[in-house]
Amino acid sequence: MGTMTNIRENTGIILWILVFAFGVIWVLQDSGGVDVISGTSASNLIVVDGESISHQEYREALDQRLEVYRQQTGEQVSAQRRDIEEQRTFEGLVEDRLIKHEMDRLGITESPPGDRG
Repeated sequence: MGTMTNIRENTGIILWILVFAFGVIWVLQDSGGVDVISGTSASNLIVVDGESISHQEYREALDQRLEVYRQQTGEQVSAQRRDIEEQRTFEGLVEDRLIKHEMDRLGITESPPGDRG
C-alpha cells in the first residue's frame, strides 16, 4: 500500500522525467545522434531503387561540379551558386541511378563512342 501512495504522490515528477526523456530521444533521432551512439553509420545519403548513394559519392560529385564551375568562370563559388550546385548534384545522381536501372530493366547496354557496329 505504501508503494502505491508513493507513486501517486510522485506522479508529476515521473511524468516530467518521461517527457524530458522522450524529448532527448526525439532530438537524438532527428539529429542522427542515435546512429552515432549505436555505432551504426548513416553513410548513405539516399537509396534509389534499392541502390545507395553515399555521402562520399555525393561530396565527390559536388566537388567535381564546383571545380568545373571555377575553371569555366574563373570565379570563386558563392553561397547561392553552391546551393544551386548542391541541388543539381543531388538530382543528377538520383537521375543517373534511375536511368541506369531502367536501362538494365530494358536490357539496353551502352556502347563506346564510335562503336556503332
